[in-house]
Amino acid sequence: LYPNWKHLVDDLENSGINVGLYVNPCIDEIPPHLRSGRRYIFGEAEDNGYFIKDPNTKQVYNFGTESAHCGVVDMTNQDAVNWFKETIIQNEMLGRAGASFWMADTNFDAPIGAKYKCDPDGG
Repeated sequence: LYPNWKHLVDDLENSGINVGLYVNPCIDEIPPHLRSGRRYIFGEAEDNGYFIKDPNTKQVYNFGTESAHCGVVDMTNQDAVNWFKETIIQNEMLGRAGASFWMADTNFDAPIGAKYKCDPDGG
């Protein structure tokens, strides 16, 4: 979306404007042809079991559409929370993207009927 993102952030900050980013627990699966050397965050979360699961398939609960997959980080899983704070907030948003601060975007519903780490069977 922003081919010169770092330049934009630097210009704004040199003008005294701090850049902030919204964060939410939804992570889109980026198609392979668009990853181009970028960290595959969806795959990391999936491989480590950090997403909410579909109770029927035991796979990642798709919060997106059939053509655009989106996983929701299971915030009842402390390992997932720690990973999210370090990987998404600290490394990606405040580090790589150069944001000065972040804001939580909680305007979404957690899937009812999905499997969470806190469920009696462990999600």
